[in-house]
Amino acid sequence: MALIETNAALREQIRSFLQWRRQEVTFVELLRFVPALKGEHDYLYPGFDTIVLWRGLSIDGIDALTIMVEDGEVDLQPTSTLTYVFFDGYRSRLPIANARRRYRTLRWWPMTLALRETDVEAAQIAVSRALAQGE
Repeated sequence: MALIETNAALREQIRSFLQWRRQEVTFVELLRFVPALKGEHDYLYPGFDTIVLWRGLSIDGIDALTIMVEDGEVDLQPTSTLTYVFFDGYRSRLPIANARRRYRTLRWWPMTLALRETDVEAAQIAVSRALAQGE
């Protein structure tokens, strides 16, 4: 599959999962439902090479998420480490970042992902119309 097709397919899988959830999700949840995102690379906070948003993503996955964030389709929201500990049983080995700044060593900044509210509403309207036409 060509890179562009792979990227578009990943973005559609991410979008579908976020629409289905209708709330913020962790990277653990996202990877559970979109396993094609898994890889060996770090997803870094844009412009900050020492802030890791998630470890273990594929290059295609990082590209897909980057496009969705840059296009304003997906929001990254800082969250407590407890979100990951309590809901996913995940604990990072990296020290925690709590601000956008340059750190001397790699830091993990816990984030959740969600569709922008307008995208969720548009998806709900599209689903409602499709259901109405099918009846």
